Amino acid sequence: LLLFPLLKMATLSKPGFTLAVPQSVSVQEGLCVLVPCNFTYPASYDTDNPSAQLYENWYKEPATVGQDPPVACSLTTVKVSQETQGRFRLTGDPVHGDCSLQISDARRTDAGRYFLNIEKGMLDYTYRSNSDGTAPPLTISVTGLTEKPEIQISPTRGMPGTLMAGEPVTVTCKAPGHCSGSPPQVTWMGPFNDTAQNVSAQLANGTWVHSSALRFTPTLGDNGKELVCNITYYPPQGPSTSRTIQLHVSSEGDIVSLETQEGDSLTLSCEAGSRPETTLSWAKGNESLSTGQGGAGHLELLNLSRGDAGEYRCWAKNSYGSASRALRVHVQCKALGGAMLQAVWQRVTPLKAECDIVSLETQGGDSLSLSCEAGSRADANLSWAKGNESLSSVQGGAGLLELLNLSRGDAGEYRCWAKNSYGSASRVLHVHVQCKALGGTVLQAVWQWVISAWCLCLASHSASQDSSHPPDQRCPGQGCHSTGPARP
Repeated sequence: LLLFPLLKMATLSKPGFTLAVPQSVSVQEGLCVLVPCNFTYPASYDTDNPSAQLYENWYKEPATVGQDPPVACSLTTVKVSQETQGRFRLTGDPVHGDCSLQISDARRTDAGRYFLNIEKGMLDYTYRSNSDGTAPPLTISVTGLTEKPEIQISPTRGMPGTLMAGEPVTVTCKAPGHCSGSPPQVTWMGPFNDTAQNVSAQLANGTWVHSSALRFTPTLGDNGKELVCNITYYPPQGPSTSRTIQLHVSSEGDIVSLETQEGDSLTLSCEAGSRPETTLSWAKGNESLSTGQGGAGHLELLNLSRGDAGEYRCWAKNSYGSASRALRVHVQCKALGGAMLQAVWQRVTPLKAECDIVSLETQGGDSLSLSCEAGSRADANLSWAKGNESLSSVQGGAGLLELLNLSRGDAGEYRCWAKNSYGSASRVLHVHVQCKALGGTVLQAVWQWVISAWCLCLASHSASQDSSHPPDQRCPGQGCHSTGPARP
């Protein structure tokens, strides 16, 4: 919306008649403009016609007063030009000499020269700007639409415009101009175009701010994708303008999720890679926590219960500022039987446990150590495989597997097999390797999933495989036993 506070007084042909209005006004196609205007006339017309109503009309050349319809009139009963109906309106009170004109949804055909006419009883006067009474006082020009929409992103962290993976965000697109005419059409193009909502708001002066809000939760896979906000005025044929933004999604400072079960144990360690001395601390929500024996960067959560669920954040502070990483812990009901699987990896990443299949999100450069134990009485042979490929175990024994400096090629399904004379059982870990995130604090999590023993002597594993052993021979003594909590 354009305002013109500096008005030029027109030179009129009759004394007592004055008009203050900009000589020229420019507006972009599709937008709106307010043309401020004030006029006076001799007081004698009020004295001679005290009960007569004063009203005003704006005309566009080459219209003839009394024959052609005005483009705007202060009387609602007067028929105005069909071309300007609903778009041109007078905003002030003519009794106070206000002849301000507002134009909405500007069109190319609105360009031209305009003049003001007032009527009151015997008074019928047209304002002209020179002595011969021929030149109109106002010229309006309409240019192409070049103004772009305004896009705001909230919230952002780190560098301006950077989104955090896994954190909900709102992207708002505001159309140019504060108009009171027909609302423009706001459309989105991009990966989240189906989540937009209209959030337009009316201002105190009766004009509108037309906006659309896009709410979504980005992932690292959205990094580099584009969002386009397009504004179309008096759609579908009207002028349009757009703005494109590229999504910058980072895992720096993001909150990742870890799925655990009741009875599990969790050890978190936090390191800061800065040279100045750094103070490390832990908090759960707004509550400060006492650290473990390893120092301020270590936090131990033993024998987890539902009350331990929540957001844990490690803070690193030095003389130059602070940084933090967060882990959201979910504690589920304790599952029934299965193997005990222990994973040690660097940098906290999302972990989801779904029955016997565990999914682990890692990043390039992370390290992963897996250990597998069988809790059966009969000796069991342990082995690891990735897909159909057998893997070599580390020096610690057959149940240990180390994956150092992970790359995309390390992604896949890792299965630990346990076999004895009664049958076999296995557990699976799906490893996903993402692009390496930017710098920041480093979190190391030691995940211990303590559920129950690996019951290799269960009839369910071997009844169909080895019917020569009666149940009491295949499960000697009391049968299967729990191994108890795992060692940290």
